[in-house]
Amino acid sequence: MKNINTLIISIVFFAMFTLSAFADVVKISETFETGLPTSATTSDRTVTLSSGAWVINNAFGKTDNGSVRVAMNTNGYIIMPAVDKPSNLSFNHRGSGSGKILTVQKSVGGGAWVSIGTVTVSSSSTYGTGTFAVNEKGSTNVRIRFLCSSATIYIDNVKLEVSEMPDEPTTQAAISASGITGSSVNISIVAGNGQGRILVYRKGADVSWVPVDGTSYTAGSMPDADHTIAYSGSANTTTVTGLEAGSVYYFAVYEYNGSDINTNYLTTNPGKVQVTTLQVPTITASPVSLGFGSIKIGNTEKRVFAISAKYLTTATGNITVTTSGVLVFHCSQLLALLAQLRFLIHLVHLHLLRFMSNLHLLR
Repeated sequence: MKNINTLIISIVFFAMFTLSAFADVVKISETFETGLPTSATTSDRTVTLSSGAWVINNAFGKTDNGSVRVAMNTNGYIIMPAVDKPSNLSFNHRGSGSGKILTVQKSVGGGAWVSIGTVTVSSSSTYGTGTFAVNEKGSTNVRIRFLCSSATIYIDNVKLEVSEMPDEPTTQAAISASGITGSSVNISIVAGNGQGRILVYRKGADVSWVPVDGTSYTAGSMPDADHTIAYSGSANTTTVTGLEAGSVYYFAVYEYNGSDINTNYLTTNPGKVQVTTLQVPTITASPVSLGFGSIKIGNTEKRVFAISAKYLTTATGNITVTTSGVLVFHCSQLLALLAQLRFLIHLVHLHLLRFMSNLHLLR
């Protein structure tokens, strides 16, 4: 890099690299020290510079303080070599007078020139810095053109970054379900043409979430309040556990290439399957244990717990509460527990001697 505004240029590039999360690399870096003609031509001319073949029109090399810049006359332009997946562009600029407009354009695949943006150059002895997002990480054969509105505009230290993200897959995986229980299911995957795939599920409604390029996801994580990542990798089968009995779950699978910040997902038409878990009797208690500590004679202590149950049938038996020994509270009959049934046990005026005699509690 040349000795113009080194501090300012360094600050700009640090910010740009931070925003791009270090997923991009500099593909073209041109200082124009060699290869430019010393006078302008009025027709397209291909010149070989240190970074490759550029096309110039009504532009030439201008020596300033021992260093060469590219100078453009009115309606002059310079075109960079074609690259794939360009992301960010930066350059230095100055004009022979203030208020001159420099337009930056891009062309994808040989198509029409589209404006990326403009800068208003100054005649200050200090070069200004222009930065633009090219936003063509998924495109190939992209060219950048600098177009001068009026003479004379000088450009130097052009840098173009490209993305290292691989191309996204073109074929999604297909999935099927087997081995369904009340709390788990086996998902079989017929792979698409990606390096890996991510499996996501949602309870009660179809999957609406899609993965974001440049982001990696781990199994068990929740990218939002409704969806859970079941698996990410290249295996052809996975078992999903922790499901709720008698519930409907929707699964979707997305193919991807790359890894970490260079992951590129195919987000259209994911493979899908719907699963209904079995209606298996389940009981859950909260909390799972009760602590009373030391109870003095004549004092009262109360503890509360809740029991939730699904798909139960009428039964008889005992409720057993375990302390340092075994304490059994005899129930003549235990009726059917319904969904979200709550038991409230009140232990009132428990005396140490009455544990042994009056309530027939067994230790």
